[in-house]
Amino acid sequence: MSDKVNIATQIGWHGIVIVIDRKQPLRASPLNHPLEPYAPLIKRLMQFLSACSLPIESASQILEAIRCALEVDFVAVLKQESGRWELISQSRSHDDGSRLNRDWEEAIFAQVLDRLSFNSLERNSHGAHGIFQSYEEDGITKLSVLVPLSSGQNDTLMIIGGVPPNSVVLSDVCGRILISLEVATCEFSTLQVPLVEAAILDDLRRTYGFSPPSLYHRRFELFCDRLSSMHIHFEPVLRLDPDYPYIDSWEALARDPMIDCAPIDLFDAAELWGDRFMVHLDAYLMRQAVESYRNACQFHSGRRQEDIRELSVNVYPPSLMQDEYFESIRHAVQDKLIQPEKLILEISEKLPLPESNHRVSSIEAFKKQLGRYVRDLKVGFSIDDFGAGHASVSRLTGLNPSHVKIDRELLYQDQESTEITLRFVLDLASSSRLRAPKVVVEGFDDGCPITLGQLYQVGIRYVQGHVIGKASPDLNRLGREHTTYLRQLIQESRTLL
Repeated sequence: MSDKVNIATQIGWHGIVIVIDRKQPLRASPLNHPLEPYAPLIKRLMQFLSACSLPIESASQILEAIRCALEVDFVAVLKQESGRWELISQSRSHDDGSRLNRDWEEAIFAQVLDRLSFNSLERNSHGAHGIFQSYEEDGITKLSVLVPLSSGQNDTLMIIGGVPPNSVVLSDVCGRILISLEVATCEFSTLQVPLVEAAILDDLRRTYGFSPPSLYHRRFELFCDRLSSMHIHFEPVLRLDPDYPYIDSWEALARDPMIDCAPIDLFDAAELWGDRFMVHLDAYLMRQAVESYRNACQFHSGRRQEDIRELSVNVYPPSLMQDEYFESIRHAVQDKLIQPEKLILEISEKLPLPESNHRVSSIEAFKKQLGRYVRDLKVGFSIDDFGAGHASVSRLTGLNPSHVKIDRELLYQDQESTEITLRFVLDLASSSRLRAPKVVVEGFDDGCPITLGQLYQVGIRYVQGHVIGKASPDLNRLGREHTTYLRQLIQESRTLL
C-alpha cells in the first residue's frame, strides 16, 4: 500500500479507490483521471506523424496527420496581417482529398474569422487554450475549433473544421495538446516523433500539474529510450602550478551524440516528473561514466591503477536518499569499475535537499545519508556550482564536503567582489577540517574578467573550463604547447586590484 501512495505522489493522483473484500488482499486503484481520455488521442497523433514522409518538406503534412488523428474535416493554419486572415498552410479535405474547397473558405471566413481578431480571440477564450463556434456549410450546422498559436510577433491561428459534437477536440486539453505539438514540431529541424511526444507529455504535466498512470508510464518509457542513446564525455580539471600545471581529475558529462551538447531535455524531464526519473537518470549515467572511464584509462597503455585520477559524477540530492542509487554505486564498486576513493559524487545545486520525515533538519538527515556512502562505499562528495541555485553557505558548512566547485557566475562580479568571495569560500570550506578540501573554479574561459594568475594569487588551485580543455570522449593529455601556454597564464597578472 505504501508503494502505491509513494508513486501516487509522483504521478499526481488526488485519491484512490479501495476495494475491501475480507477474503482477498486489500486492493487500491486511482480515481478516474481527467486526462486519461487523451492518451489514445496522443497515441493516434504519433502514429499519423510517424507515417509522414521524411524529411517533412511542408507543414501541410503535419496538419494532415492532425486531421486524420482527430477525425475531422480539415485543419488549417492562418496568420493575421493588417487586420485580415491569410491562409498559411492546410491539410487535405476529408471529401475531395485535395485542397479545401471554396465553400469551406466562404463559410469560415465570412461567418467566423471576419468577426474575430487575434486579440479578441484571446479575450473570448478567457484563459482557455481555444474556443469553438458553429458555422453553416450547405445548410448544415457544423462546429469549428480555433486555437491561438501566437509565437513571438506572429499571430497565427489553427482552425479545425467539421468537428463532431461530442469530440474530445472540443476540450481545453486538446487545445493545449495542439499548441504543444505545434511548438515541438517547430523546434526540430527534422521530425523526431519520440521527442515531439515527450514534449507534449511534459507540457501537459507543467500545465495541469498531474498525469494519469498511462501517460506517466509512457513518459518514463520515452525517457529511458532517449537516455540509453547518451554518450559520456570527460572534462579535465587543472591543478594550477606556476612551474608545472597538470590534469588533476576529470568530470563525467552526458552528451547527446546527435548535437554534441548536454541533453537538457532529459534533465528538465527528470526534475519535472520526480524521483523515479531522477534516480534512473543518475544511476544510469553513473554506470555509463565509470564504465567509459575505465575503458578510456585502459586505452592509454602504461597507466597503472594508482595513476588513475579522480572522476566526478553529478547526482541529484533526492537520488542520494534512494536505495536504488546506493545499490548502483555498490555494484559499480563491487564490479571493480572504479576505485571507490576515486569516485566523487557532485551534489547538484538545482534542487533543494529532500525534506526529512523525522525530527531532524533536512540537512542533518541528508548528511547522515552521505555518511553511509562514505562509511560503507568509501566514495567522496562535492558541492557543485557553489554560489548558484541551492548551493548555499548553509549547505557547505552543514555537509562539510571533500570538494567544492564554485559557479562561474562568481567570476563575473567586479574584481574586488570576486576576490572577497573566493577568499570567503576558501576559508569557509577549510573551517573545522584538518585537511583543506579541493576548491575548483568551474567554467573558466577566455571571456573571464579574472586571469588564472589572479585566481592562483587568491589561493585557488583547481580550475575547470574550455581554456583548460573541452569535454571529450577521450582522456586527452595536455600537449607541450598547451602546458606552456597555461603556465604563462598562471605566471602573468598574479595580483588583483
